[in-house]
Amino acid sequence: MKLPACVGGHQKPPLPPPPDPKAEEEWELYLATSANITDPARHPAEAEVRRMTAELDLPL
Repeated sequence: MKLPACVGGHQKPPLPPPPDPKAEEEWELYLATSANITDPARHPAEAEVRRMTAELDLPL
């Protein structure tokens, strides 16, 4: 039993597109300038701790 897609004969999938020559340069630029990469690491709960501390130190 043949599947409907193979009625005319099996075909190989198309080849992937060739790599973009500028992609590596753009990736390197992103790594060099992205705030996610260049900013110092912070603990995810740091903002919550600051918020909780600010609530305790309300201005008079």
